[in-house]
Amino acid sequence: MNAYTNNSLREVVCKFQFLESETKWDSAYFGQYFDKIKDTGFTLRQEQKGVRVNFDLVSKDDKLSPPKMEEMQSQMIFQNPDKGFAILMGFKTVSFHIVNNYTNWENFCKDLLEPYLVKYLELGLYSKAESCGVVYLSDMKFPLEASLNDYYTVIPAPLEGFGEEDIVIAQKNYFNRNDATALIYRLHATRSMDINKNVEFECSGWTLPSEAHNNMELIDLARKTHGPIRAFFEGLITDKLRKIL
Repeated sequence: MNAYTNNSLREVVCKFQFLESETKWDSAYFGQYFDKIKDTGFTLRQEQKGVRVNFDLVSKDDKLSPPKMEEMQSQMIFQNPDKGFAILMGFKTVSFHIVNNYTNWENFCKDLLEPYLVKYLELGLYSKAESCGVVYLSDMKFPLEASLNDYYTVIPAPLEGFGEEDIVIAQKNYFNRNDATALIYRLHATRSMDINKNVEFECSGWTLPSEAHNNMELIDLARKTHGPIRAFFEGLITDKLRKIL
């Protein structure tokens, strides 16, 4: 298996979405979770208030009515600035993020996912996961004259005599009906004004479990979700990109 520097990685995320339980959601759980993790380096917290804007079509003259603002459930971001860790907690969801210093999946689980998922489950909010997702998000710069199909097997060669590649967006989804797992990749490449071509690349996997009742089963679910991503990623990139990662 190839070893990469991970210099291009912007963020690695493991996210759980839960089914509703009999426990009533209350924002006081933010404080309870913070009390559990604040002495382990998570010194910062920031609340995010979600807002949804709705436009209603007026049938009389087919004009839009004034937008209606709907307040959504708040989320809280807990940060460990020294390690580059973040935890995003909200109604029926929790996700674990590392924004720098990522080495490998094993260390991600040992240092962030396992200990802080256990502390989250101690709140007794949820017992069954609806889905689990693992996301790798990368930022890369290629020479402006380079063709993206030199780096990604899923991108066709540029059109001859029709200018230069400007914006390339690609997505492909796979679904396994036997175990309800999904694989997704997203590629978003934009031409910058300087000498580089900026490329945002997301490779992710999702699992929709039939059951997951305790913390060890959730961690195993995360490992199962992560498992195919590396092989999937290797199939999406060319040797030319592999040599510079």
